[in-house]
Amino acid sequence: MVSERCCQQIRAIPLRLFILGGCAVAVVYNVMTPSLQGFMRSPLDCPSAKLAPTAFLEHASSGVAAPFKQYRSAPMEDYILKHTKELGYQTAGTNASLGCNLWYNKTTSPIYDDLHKFESELAEYYRRVRNFTSPFPDLRRALVSSATDTDGLSVCDSLELHPDGLVGGIFQSQQLSETTRVGFVEPLLPSLRHPGFCSDKRKFLMNLDYMVHDFAAMCRRMSRTSRTVFVDMGASLDFHGAKTSPAMTLINLYAQFGIPFDHIYAYEVTPTAPDKVFRLLPGELDAAYHWINVPVDPNPDGARNPLRMLLENYGPDDLIVVKLDIDTPSVEMPLVQQLLNDTRLHVLVDQFYFEHHVRMAEILPWWGRQVDGSIHDSLTLFYALREKGVASHHWV
Repeated sequence: MVSERCCQQIRAIPLRLFILGGCAVAVVYNVMTPSLQGFMRSPLDCPSAKLAPTAFLEHASSGVAAPFKQYRSAPMEDYILKHTKELGYQTAGTNASLGCNLWYNKTTSPIYDDLHKFESELAEYYRRVRNFTSPFPDLRRALVSSATDTDGLSVCDSLELHPDGLVGGIFQSQQLSETTRVGFVEPLLPSLRHPGFCSDKRKFLMNLDYMVHDFAAMCRRMSRTSRTVFVDMGASLDFHGAKTSPAMTLINLYAQFGIPFDHIYAYEVTPTAPDKVFRLLPGELDAAYHWINVPVDPNPDGARNPLRMLLENYGPDDLIVVKLDIDTPSVEMPLVQQLLNDTRLHVLVDQFYFEHHVRMAEILPWWGRQVDGSIHDSLTLFYALREKGVASHHWV
């Protein structure tokens, strides 16, 4: 019979040592708690020998240390990033490159068929999204431990769009990328937005149906006490005459999956009367909406720096979504670099949406002169953010 003192010594051994020492044996996985197994739904991976300081996070639902997985890019994404020079994406100066050749020219690359298979799977994914209604208006209220569901995992499983998951059931081509903390996302691809943009630019210019969100995975790292935060930098609600701004479409999508936002910090430089803002705002968001009608400050120490505000008021247990689209590279890029370089933000910001204006020929008529960098620069920037733990998406 093992003594209590021995048990205490065993419990004191860091979980990291168990995982590193047991990568080659399935026994380790079998003895993990159910919550940790739920967090590691993909095959057990050996962590890198050089683990970052943030390599182990707290699994919010259970209090169990869970591994900060390495980012895994989809095969198509990996191919493109390794061949940006051959694809013509490494332009310099004012030269622009074509981002759409990949989609309609079979001789451009060996991934032509993969791209179009992914596009058809994406359409099926959004068909299921449109038909989905969460059984929980606010999933946090359902994340209550019980004898039969210790970690609330059945709540999170209810957000799956297919019984076999996103990869096993919908994206069978295996062309999704996997983030470090919040599950699967769409691969990084030109045209830096919906694939349909390459065939019908005006129809798909503002279409958001290209981003993939793994809401079940997001749920698995939340708890009943998690706060939900949306930071909108460039928050005009009167959006080019459209009925609904893209940001509101995104907010509604999260709510559809049982993740309403408690706090929405809306930064907008254009002077707008608050009464107009709240006339345009859906009534159910009144209590959460903070209208901040001033410019954002790109200085990390600035009082109006939104990322500093997050660092001072929120923690890794909270679900934090950031959207950046203020059409001013001199302000945007310092904020992106702050997000890229501050390790505290890597475990704080879960999802990041950014319209990165670069020299892609097909979209220059809309972006005009407010561009800086190449398609290569954009793809590698978003890849670097994803590697750091921030699930980043090209925005419209």
